Amino acid sequence: MKVTAKLIGIFLLGIVLLAAVHGYLTVQSEHAQLKREMEENAEDLVHEVRETLVIAWRDEGHRGVVRLVRQLADRHQHMTIRWVALDQSATPPAEMPVEDEMPVEELRKASAGAMVAVTTRDETGREHHRMYYPVDVEDRRPGVVEFTEPLDEDSQYTRQTVYRTAATIAAMLLCGLFVSLLGVRIVGRRLDQLTDKTKRIAQGNFTGPVDVGGNDEISELAVALNQMSHQLQQQQEEIRSETAARAATVEQLRHADRLKTVGRLASGMAHEL
Repeated sequence: MKVTAKLIGIFLLGIVLLAAVHGYLTVQSEHAQLKREMEENAEDLVHEVRETLVIAWRDEGHRGVVRLVRQLADRHQHMTIRWVALDQSATPPAEMPVEDEMPVEELRKASAGAMVAVTTRDETGREHHRMYYPVDVEDRRPGVVEFTEPLDEDSQYTRQTVYRTAATIAAMLLCGLFVSLLGVRIVGRRLDQLTDKTKRIAQGNFTGPVDVGGNDEISELAVALNQMSHQLQQQQEEIRSETAARAATVEQLRHADRLKTVGRLASGMAHEL
């Protein structure tokens, strides 16, 4: 019974751990895949309007770039697109949005010419993926285009994955409970019968053959145990019979010896008389 419970417990623990690890890796993989898709889409947009941004900068400076970026944002309302000025040689227009909580380290990397992406969380707890693509005009880098896209879809997918994983684990636990009940019935109780039979044999009680039913290894063990018990019982009966015969023989020898001794005494007394 204890062995059965241990085996089932170890099996269930392994299955639950595998399900949890699979769910975690799936969430991480989908999370990374979604971010890559966002970055690729943003990069494609930058490539499409790069030449137009350069022309707008040459013609109107920051004002032209801001107007062009706003037009781009109007066509892609599922994300926030804005222009982040890096060139301090020109005065940005008054209508240019004020940048709040800009990631300094990411902007420094973007100003060096590298595409940078970072995941941030706002005051409401929502996650956003922010991507910065530098724009070069001849030998100058006046600014970067910032793309901000919420990760609500990813969060929803994460919750669904967590729910599915939890439901899978719960189903596995129910299956484990069902298997445990079957294990108790098929293995545990039959092993208890064999254990009880073994204890009775150890105490010298060979009566009452054990019947566990079935046609498996446990039933074969029960048959072998019954055969051993029957053989031990026969041997015990033979030993008892032989012991009784020996005891009778010894008693006869003793009786004969006593008669012999009495005869000697009688003979001695007759001789003296």
